[in-house]
Formats: sequence, structure tokens, C-alpha cells
Amino acid sequence: MTTSSVADQVKGKTRFVGVMALAALLLSLLLAACGDSATSTSAPAPTAAQGQATTTANAGTSGQAAAPAPISIDIASFKFSPAEISIPAGTTVTWTNKDSAKHNVIADDKSFESPTLEKGQSYSHKFDAPATVGYFCSFHGSAGQGMIGKLTVTAAPAQAAPQAGATTAAQAQ
Repeated sequence: MTTSSVADQVKGKTRFVGVMALAALLLSLLLAACGDSATSTSAPAPTAAQGQATTTANAGTSGQAAAPAPISIDIASFKFSPAEISIPAGTTVTWTNKDSAKHNVIADDKSFESPTLEKGQSYSHKFDAPATVGYFCSFHGSAGQGMIGKLTVTAAPAQAAPQAGATTAAQAQ
């Protein structure tokens, strides 16, 4: 066997090992991306059309009402979608810019104002009290005209009453 054929075999094996290592790395990255992560922010929050879950597994036993489900509003095609929505007090609304243009979200009464949102960026605000809140994008409108939206915040659902026959801590004493 000549020196050049041995060198060619070593190069071939080295190249094969390198390709296999790269394939293993790519496969592990792909599998990691498919995993479930509690901190993932890529999944959109439910929209109003998907409903608002207001119960939890222990809501019936704790006597406390669950927090309303978060709501997503898309900023796309120079519109807020949905443009008008009713939500219960305590709801967190997240606006996400899906346009390549810059946008922001400003309340007509200036009670909240997002920073400039680039494509893919989001802004969230929690609405604690009943109100009607108009909002707009200052790049493409102003209060009441152009790129606008409206939230109607309703009173939060009443807390669930204790189940019949249930004993409270005060009654047990």
C-alpha cells in the first residue's frame, strides 16, 4: 500500500466522521426544537374566537376565580385583528406585529403606550378595571382615526360560591 492511498483512506474516514458528527448535531438540534418547553414564547396566545377559559382544575375547591385566558391581537396588513373585542377585567392582551413595517399601540387616553414594535415583536398590557379603551398606531393613525382598535373591558366574573355541604375554615372552628 502506498503512502498516498493510506492518506486518502484517512482523509475519507475523517471526512465521514465529520459529516456524521454534523448530522448528529443537526438531529439533536431538531429534536430539541420539537420538545415542549414551559418558557417557549413562539406559541400564540388564544384569540377571542378560541374562547376564554376561566376555570382551573382546582377552581371548584379553592373558591377563587381563575385568571382570564390571555388574548392575542395581531398587527397585520396595517390593521389590528380583531379590531374590536370584549374581555373580562384581569385579562392580559398581547399585540404582536406581523407586518414588516414598524407599529406601536397607544391608548387614546394615553393610559398605556408600547415601544416601537418591529416585525415579530410583542407588547402586553393587563386590563384590571371595566372600561372602553380605544387605541391606535401613531405611525399610521391617531386617536379615533386610521389604524385603530377598541377593547371593551367588562367586570370580572364573580367568584364561585362554595359548593353545598362544603365546610369553610371559619365553620370548622
